[in-house]
Amino acid sequence: MTNTQQPKPTRRIRAAAAHATPAPAIGPLPKKPRTKAVAEAAAPPPARYKSDQVKDALRRKQGATLAELVELTGWLPHTVHGFLAGMRKKGSAIDKGERGETTCYFLRDA
Repeated sequence: MTNTQQPKPTRRIRAAAAHATPAPAIGPLPKKPRTKAVAEAAAPPPARYKSDQVKDALRRKQGATLAELVELTGWLPHTVHGFLAGMRKKGSAIDKGERGETTCYFLRDA
């Protein structure tokens, strides 16, 4: 090899260069003017934490069943039970009732 020749790139470098795509240029997005009616009509943001979602479900008039809480959070049933036990330990008043043959949980406002 002479001084004018450059070594061949390795296989890894060639493969990376073949699959590389340039990143799109992203500039600032234009701000859309929001009217007062649109801002008022927008729904409130969803609960940020799963614990807030569980509390909101327990505050409903019909309460929440274990199956509903499992579906809502994606937790396993024993995790939902543990969360409810932790809420009781922290002082939340959680009542149990029945909806048909299914046990429902309610959060009593203190």
